[in-house]
Amino acid sequence: MFGCADSELPAGKLGGGFKLTDSEKHKEAITALEEREIPYELDERGMALYMLRNQADVHGILRKIHYGEELKGNVWESAVLVDELTREKYEDAFSHAEIPYSISEHEGVTLIEWSQIYGPRVDVIRQKLDGEIMDIVFEKATNNQPQRDASRP
Repeated sequence: MFGCADSELPAGKLGGGFKLTDSEKHKEAITALEEREIPYELDERGMALYMLRNQADVHGILRKIHYGEELKGNVWESAVLVDELTREKYEDAFSHAEIPYSISEHEGVTLIEWSQIYGPRVDVIRQKLDGEIMDIVFEKATNNQPQRDASRP
């Protein structure tokens, strides 16, 4: 399950995926997933897909590969805020955790940005919020579906 292209991820929510353009760094990331026993699946393009419950750990692994062990105050990280619900949830969580942030627009895309120093704390927040947001979106999608009459074929 940990590294075969034909493996299957365990049941649960998909957290995301990555494929680093530097093949050596990509191999390093895959090795780190395996060392931490984080389940992943390689798709046909070589993208490593991972579960939501491992998202914070994966973000930490990728940060370490790109920037090293030491967190840097002059490096900014960001996440896309796809809608008003996402923006509200992120702003509330950052404010509650007392993490400084800014909201910016780049080519019509809204981002929340924070210093890398807060990265590990933000990773945990993102994992939690992304799960909550997935649940809300799923609930809306399934509640808005027309009900099928069970008596009709």
